[in-house]
Amino acid sequence: MGEYERQAALVAWRYTAAALVLGVAVLRRIAEGKPPLTVTGVEELCQEPTLAATGALSGAGR
Repeated sequence: MGEYERQAALVAWRYTAAALVLGVAVLRRIAEGKPPLTVTGVEELCQEPTLAATGALSGAGR
């Protein structure tokens, strides 16, 4: 894999991971009847998560 492909994959991972974490958080809040996320909460969720954090979303960490 060349440098361009590696960088493209890294950027794709960052956006995909952030979207996954944010989407699951929003759906959980809706399902649990919690109030909407704050701006700070969204910003925190959109930071690049670790693989462990995304595994915890699927229930693997439970």
